Amino acid sequence: MFLKSITYKKMEIFVKGLAFLIHRVTGMSVSPDQLSILVSLLLSLNGALVFKYIINPSDLSKQYKLAFTTILGVWLFFSNWGWIISIPICEVLISYLLFKFLPIEKAYKWVFAISMTGLSIGNLLIVYTKYNALPSEFTADFTGTIMVMTQRLTSYSCSLYDGLAVKEEDLSDARKRNAIKKMPSFVEFFSYMFNFFGILVGPLVFYNDFMKVFEEKNSSKSVAKAPVVRKLVSGLTMVVIFVLGTRIFDYKLNADGDFMESNPLWFRLGFLYISLFAVRAKYYGVWLLGDSIFNAAGIGFTGFDSSGTELWDGVSNINIPEIELASGLKSYIDNWNIMTVKWIRLVSYDRLPVSVRTIASFGLSAFWHGFFPGYYIMFATCHIYVLVQRKWRRMYRARFRTGKWRRMAYEVVTFLITQLSIAYSVVPFVLLEWTASIKFYSSLWYSGHVIGLFSLLLLSIQSSRNEDSAKSKVQNPKNISNGYHTAKMD
Repeated sequence: MFLKSITYKKMEIFVKGLAFLIHRVTGMSVSPDQLSILVSLLLSLNGALVFKYIINPSDLSKQYKLAFTTILGVWLFFSNWGWIISIPICEVLISYLLFKFLPIEKAYKWVFAISMTGLSIGNLLIVYTKYNALPSEFTADFTGTIMVMTQRLTSYSCSLYDGLAVKEEDLSDARKRNAIKKMPSFVEFFSYMFNFFGILVGPLVFYNDFMKVFEEKNSSKSVAKAPVVRKLVSGLTMVVIFVLGTRIFDYKLNADGDFMESNPLWFRLGFLYISLFAVRAKYYGVWLLGDSIFNAAGIGFTGFDSSGTELWDGVSNINIPEIELASGLKSYIDNWNIMTVKWIRLVSYDRLPVSVRTIASFGLSAFWHGFFPGYYIMFATCHIYVLVQRKWRRMYRARFRTGKWRRMAYEVVTFLITQLSIAYSVVPFVLLEWTASIKFYSSLWYSGHVIGLFSLLLLSIQSSRNEDSAKSKVQNPKNISNGYHTAKMD
């Protein structure tokens, strides 16, 4: 009851009334919490249009324009999650003081730790509520918003360090592009953290990209009408697919004992694929809507393609065709939650030694998602598959890229393997709980883990043999010379 009181939503009465109306008209029960997010996204879209066509082109000072985005962002946060907003506000205030009074080399590390602490508090509150509250008292998962705030604060602190304390030649391209070369004012910092663009569900926008829209002399020169409409319609369509699809293909059945015992394996695999697509549709929907909000405000323009069409993919979080037709895990990961992948690269991957940066980045991603066991099971399983694919591609992929039919057959086979691997590994992510995840895997005899680990072992052995063979040739150049002349004579 304590958690429910501090997350009381100002929008609750309106949304419950709307949910009741939808139920009376369509007969469908809609979650008030999910409906609240959808209403907030649509309000944000209208706010973005007001900003684009009225606020930003006006003669108002930059401070007032920043204030508009901040006030609306704070209102949306508080309307949905109540006093949970105190967590990021405390983080921002403490972080600003640290940047002001500590050397940047120390401050950015402390800020990173503080941000992760705030994230942990939010995640622990959700875990506590799920396992201790009655279903009727369970509050919606506000950690999605806390996760966005964590991305903003950590990317800001790391970029500030890169801009003020690191030589430009020592930075990767991503770090160089996002480096903040001048200490922002408190208003600029606070506005970046709490602006309403993507504050509830993302996607992430980096500080430089956010501030760029305020620096343009003619903010209405690029008009993203077509991309905004397309992403809005696509997003709402995906929301409908999620609502209807999860009712028909309930993903929880994948770990249901009666369902698993009464259906053959081929049916279960087909159901698994469709039910997980219905779950993915939720993410597709909110991220497309979030992308449309940024574009409506004038954020996300990246130039023109070869035909002269404007590109508005600067903050796009997904590439649906590349995800659904992916023939490799790298392609899948690179096109799913794109801005989060960029965030992990910026704050973790590009800063760590080669030997640990992959596993450390997976660990950060799991920690960022929360403390439910399913997250860690999924990322551990995915890590196995990523290592297998990396070794396979390096050793054998080139052999299948010659000839049209061989290449097509390779793409088909790798597509099927990728989709099965993703479906197998993602189930714990949506089930969350340890018991349900283990029940699902045990019903398949842990076959995905066995095949993955066995493949990794075989590929590692073959890789070691190849390296030993290469070293042997280097150490005995006479053999190389003889082989060369023999081949030449043949």
